[in-house]
Amino acid sequence: MFETDDYDIINIAISNLQSHIVMIKQNEHLMFLSSTDQLSQLKNRHALQEQLSIQSEMIRRYNNKRSMHFQMTIIFLDMDNFKFYNDTYGHEAGDLLISKFGELLKKVFRKVDFISRFGGDEFVILMPSTNCLEAKRAAERLYKELNAQNHYISQLSDLLKTEIDIPENKRLCFSMGICSNYDIEDPTDLELTMKNADHALYYSKKHGKNQIVIW
Repeated sequence: MFETDDYDIINIAISNLQSHIVMIKQNEHLMFLSSTDQLSQLKNRHALQEQLSIQSEMIRRYNNKRSMHFQMTIIFLDMDNFKFYNDTYGHEAGDLLISKFGELLKKVFRKVDFISRFGGDEFVILMPSTNCLEAKRAAERLYKELNAQNHYISQLSDLLKTEIDIPENKRLCFSMGICSNYDIEDPTDLELTMKNADHALYYSKKHGKNQIVIW
């Protein structure tokens, strides 16, 4: 049989354990908040920079031990016509589109892909063990899903509590640049890979938008 002192010791131990569990959950929540974009619920820019550093180091170590390289393809994506919605219907409409587009990215891309909101209406996706053509096929699925959602016009109508008619040339879409670390001299330099994907995106935006350009 337990003595009274034994019960007191057990209760103190349980209390300490519960406090420790609460502290762990709080720390996990704080870590989630610090690495997550609250509007899109994707990883934020800070988390992206950390991931680039981690993946670059991993690729460097992998390459040192083996004669083959670990492939990483990076997508830089910008939403087309986003400013039109912000200017015409207000920031609530823009926030809705960012949120819905974040959901769509998580639906289309794989769980192993690192999906982040770079800022504003720009997104960066890291796709491990993927070449540029495979990344392009994922992007084409994204176009298809966005069309299936009718560019979120009905959701915007619900938000604004009125029917809206969006001209074809103003419908929400996206431009995209793609680059693989296989396409640069140093395959461990993921910062340069991302910059090249950004350059490809810029070319896409300058030459008609709503298209995919591979570096």
